[in-house]
Amino acid sequence: MRSFAQLFARFAARPKVARKLRIASLWREWPRLFADAPFDLGRPLGERDRVLVVGVEDPLAMQELSFGRTDILTRANEFLGEQCFDKVRFELIHGRASLGETQALPDSEPCRPAPLPRVGGLDLPPDTPLGRCYAKYIALAAERRGESAPGIRMKENGQ
Repeated sequence: MRSFAQLFARFAARPKVARKLRIASLWREWPRLFADAPFDLGRPLGERDRVLVVGVEDPLAMQELSFGRTDILTRANEFLGEQCFDKVRFELIHGRASLGETQALPDSEPCRPAPLPRVGGLDLPPDTPLGRCYAKYIALAAERRGESAPGIRMKENGQ
């Protein structure tokens, strides 16, 4: 039996996968590679068919970055060590997340189940499937509240 590390190494050695992993490293290193102005205005949004998609906040930044299109291509391809991209396309971000940034989940309270309401009071025949199911429900609700369910006995074998 092979270990996960061996299987992943074999998978990552495939040319398409290796290329995608290298491109993913570009997304992580983007802030360092493009820290100087005006390149800090753009953020990576992805790649499609050898086209690097860079997101910008506004049309003015898009215009400014379009003048540095050749520099962006050169830096990205040099970082990757091969000609991965032939073109750069700029898109307005419109709230989309950049591939290079991690987003923290908002702090939230742990999910707690709502308290069970007081149940009971329905007069269902105990010899019907619905009556037996309702009796089990009442017993379960009482158990969760730490009470006993008077008058309701459950079979010991789990039925």
